[in-house]
Amino acid sequence: DIFWPFWFTDTPITDNYDTVETSLARAGHLNRASNRLGDLERKLGNRDAARSYYERALTAFGKAGDRRAVARTKVDFAGLVFEHGNPKEAKAMLEDALLTFRELGNRRGIARALEEFAEFAASQGESDRARRLSGAAGAIMHSIGAAAQRDSLTPLKNLDSARQILGGAALDAEMNGWAMTMDDAIGLALAGK
Repeated sequence: DIFWPFWFTDTPITDNYDTVETSLARAGHLNRASNRLGDLERKLGNRDAARSYYERALTAFGKAGDRRAVARTKVDFAGLVFEHGNPKEAKAMLEDALLTFRELGNRRGIARALEEFAEFAASQGESDRARRLSGAAGAIMHSIGAAAQRDSLTPLKNLDSARQILGGAALDAEMNGWAMTMDDAIGLALAGK
């Protein structure tokens, strides 16, 4: 795996971009890797580099007509945009991604978008809504036989805080989300602030 040397380092991937880009181009994976490179740079705190990779991925996937990949990149990019203090733009990206995943019938993508909506809701002080969305995302992942784990390298700090705020009620909220239909969970996500 070309990314292995960068998983446990504080060295910006951009310092080694020529090597990474050449290897990925040879393998025909440069477009697909841009989103992952954005995740790595975000993890390392290199927000400008992360933004550049996410934008590159959106452009490449858009040109290729890969709507699923565009939506996936928007989910990851939305977290970075939110961190930069633009919640309105981040929410628009998440809404677009969620609607695309629903249209494509991509349940894993829906779950991933719901998870980000949960983090967003928690950051807005909507702890109960956040835990319900998190529960719904977990139920969808379970229904497709996938592990309920994050694809992204960025921890869900706000969602963990929502669990602490709700205390024992966090489990009730999460179980409420677990019992929701997928359409109800999408409606809950789209109805937020």
